[in-house]
Amino acid sequence: MKENKFFPMYIDISKMHIVMFGAGKIATRRAGTLLEFTEKLTIVAPEATEEIRSYVMQGTVIWRKDIYRESYLQNADIVFGATDDHVCNQKIADDCNRLHIPVNICDEKERCDFYFPSVVVRDDVVIGVNAGGRDHRKVKDVRMKIEEMLKREENA
Repeated sequence: MKENKFFPMYIDISKMHIVMFGAGKIATRRAGTLLEFTEKLTIVAPEATEEIRSYVMQGTVIWRKDIYRESYLQNADIVFGATDDHVCNQKIADDCNRLHIPVNICDEKERCDFYFPSVVVRDDVVIGVNAGGRDHRKVKDVRMKIEEMLKREENA
């Protein structure tokens, strides 16, 4: 059976209510990317990295020191499941699907309504690179080549 390809779509998330469950390495990396496009992000996790804590101090992240609860989905426009608990991530996906909230689960591409791209931002240019959740190394290599090309253009 042929696997569906996902259509790349650029949307304005600046005013959306974005909720991320988890505050570890993957969540921290994704939060940094998301904060390029929105001023507010809600993160729900019992513990958080120093980088997440610095976002809280800057006022760009609201951190709820808690575990996943369905009530945090209220009014959410987009949800990210990035906990280190596979069962919890599945529950997040199931609840979001039932409530028709687009969800991305970091450890299970089959549960995602959309994929999180590797992003390059230079001035007004935004480039997203994705390999359908399959080849993260290839995506990183392509992103680095794009960054090198843009850097050469800036220096020319």
